[in-house]
Parts: sequence; C-alpha cells; structure tokens
Amino acid sequence: MLPILIVSISLVDSWLARTNTNWYQPIEPPIWTPNQTLTIFILATVGFLALVATILLLFDVPNKVSLWLISGSFALSGLIGAFFTNIHFNAYLITFSLMENFFFYLAMIALIALIWKISRFAAILLIPYSLWYAYSLYLNFRVWQLVYLS
Repeated sequence: MLPILIVSISLVDSWLARTNTNWYQPIEPPIWTPNQTLTIFILATVGFLALVATILLLFDVPNKVSLWLISGSFALSGLIGAFFTNIHFNAYLITFSLMENFFFYLAMIALIALIWKISRFAAILLIPYSLWYAYSLYLNFRVWQLVYLS
C-alpha cells in the first residue's frame, strides 16, 4: 500500500509543478533555475528512489512499531513535498512555502538518520531527495528575495 501512495504522491507533485507557473515568469528567476522538464524528471527520479528505499525498508524493519513510524514518515514527507509545490506554484504563498520547504528539509534529514541504523542503502537512496530539497530551499529563498526585496 505504501509504495502505491508514494507513486501517487509523486505523480500529483509532478502535475502540480506544471499547472500554474505564469506568475513565476516575470520575476526572472536565477539563471540556474531548472526548466520544467528537468524539474519533473528530478521529481520523478527522487520519487522512484524513495519508492525503492521504502520497499527495501519493508523487508528490513525490525518490528511493527518501527514499520509504522517509518511508513508514516515517508507518507508525511511525500505529502509535505506535494503541499509545497501547490502552495508555491498555485497559491503563490512564497514566504509560507519557504518555511514549509525548510521544515521539509529538516524532516528529510531526520528520516535519513532514523533509517540509517536499519538500512544504510535505503538511507543512501534518500540522499538525492534531500539534496534536491536543499537546492529547492535555496532556490525558493532566492525567489523570495526577488519578489519581496527588489
């Protein structure tokens, strides 16, 4: 069930990322901002790696309590990621999305640390996800600066 949820969230996140970016065009984002195609590819890739990490963990989790904690953490992380995409691109709440992105990044680091003891390989598979959101956090901060400080 959890793998289906992760794939569903990744698909929704990819769809939300391309639905409403009209407001984004006039502010001239930084030159190193990835185009939409690359962003969707990255979201799909890190979502796939998270799915593989989840499947690996399902076989390595020592008890049901750990299984529920880790499953809940994965599901929450995916929902927060999709929520960020929606509030940033569709609701245009840049300050709120910046804060949400920061807390999501912290949650991703905590998730990697939590599962490191259970499956190092699964934790390593999540590192690209955390790197993408670190980059996303910085990009979001630069967009916030362009909108509110210029």
